[in-house]
Amino acid sequence: PCARINRLSEVVTDPQVVARGSIAAQEHPVAGTFRGVTRPWRLGSEPEERPPGTPAPLKGEHGRDILAEIGV
Repeated sequence: PCARINRLSEVVTDPQVVARGSIAAQEHPVAGTFRGVTRPWRLGSEPEERPPGTPAPLKGEHGRDILAEIGV
């Protein structure tokens, strides 16, 4: 199989990307609102409008919890 290679500006406006909701607005506690990539799959039972994923953790946000889990 082969296909045309799109530029980033073309990817975000590609009809398939738009139809699948592959790029959506997300909220981050520090960065604010940004457009990010959603997960590439959708389960059959999921609604068309997928809830946004969780933002990336802040530096050290879960460090103490992880260390506590391993007994440090």
